[in-house]
Amino acid sequence: MKPDLCRPILATLLLFALAALPAGAADPPASASPNAAVKAQLIHELGEARQMTIALADRLPEESYNWRPHERMRTPGEMLLLTARVNFTLPGNWGVKPPAELVLCGNYLDQGKLEKAKVIDLVKKSFDHAGQAIAGVPDADFLKVAVVDNRRATPYEDILTLVTTAHQNLGRLIDYALLKGIIPPWMGGWSSSGP
Repeated sequence: MKPDLCRPILATLLLFALAALPAGAADPPASASPNAAVKAQLIHELGEARQMTIALADRLPEESYNWRPHERMRTPGEMLLLTARVNFTLPGNWGVKPPAELVLCGNYLDQGKLEKAKVIDLVKKSFDHAGQAIAGVPDADFLKVAVVDNRRATPYEDILTLVTTAHQNLGRLIDYALLKGIIPPWMGGWSSSGP
């Protein structure tokens, strides 16, 4: 699929998903603008990805964080750190910088053996950062075009990319868990319930 076709297709799929949601899934106020309603739904979806990612990260044993299913694949720990990196950096496209104490290159995100507790802590902080960054976008600026790194984008497009990436990375993490014989908690009757 051509990259320039991906965003309109994703936006259309999101609109269908919004229409199919049960009442109360993200419940913006009745007086909310369409931008506020979509933003509330994206925050809800990010919360769903957060809850499931953390639940699965907790279930994976420490030794699996450095297990590589194939020499050309990321480890589960690296997949979690990729999610954290996207959550910390993508909001920079609409002006929200990562926390000052976080240096994304040359630090823990790029070092050898990964420790489960540190990875989970970083992932939790990254989802919190991303959620606050999305909530902070003024409704009036949600579809405002800005030029970032020689490309034109709106906060909506970047937020949609962030949420989609979180769910894609969760899907990969589910695959890794299943390869290790670990059943994700929600597949046994548990279901997520928001941010």
